[in-house]
Amino acid sequence: MLKIALCVVSLVLFPITAAGGPKEDAQAVADKFIASFVAADLESTVGLFAPDALFWGTTMGELGTAPEAVRKYFAASYAARANTPVTSARIVDGATTILSDDAVLIAGRWQVERPNAISALRYTFVIHRKAGQWKIAHLHSSPRPAQ
Repeated sequence: MLKIALCVVSLVLFPITAAGGPKEDAQAVADKFIASFVAADLESTVGLFAPDALFWGTTMGELGTAPEAVRKYFAASYAARANTPVTSARIVDGATTILSDDAVLIAGRWQVERPNAISALRYTFVIHRKAGQWKIAHLHSSPRPAQ
């Protein structure tokens, strides 16, 4: 009985946490991006980006190199949903390359669904860990060519 009590106390005081590797941690950031994008949660979306992130939004004419560019792009995108709401978005497929223990490249296809249209897109993320936090260091999204 004492052994069981010690095991229970040990688990409570020193819980075991599952830790993913770089690939899983980076994919979790990409998944959070999709969720915050669908929810039109500006603060959550912007919070996923590193302060020095490089960003090519799907409709951007210039490369965003500052947090203000990310915020401005998504604020306008989310505001435009009053006319054309997003009903869902999802990653269709992708490939991952682990660049280091602290940097991961993910590229593939994603799509955004609206009531009367589906936007077929492609993406590239570079997600890196700095000060223990995984953030988007680079995101490029663009329309997929017609096939």
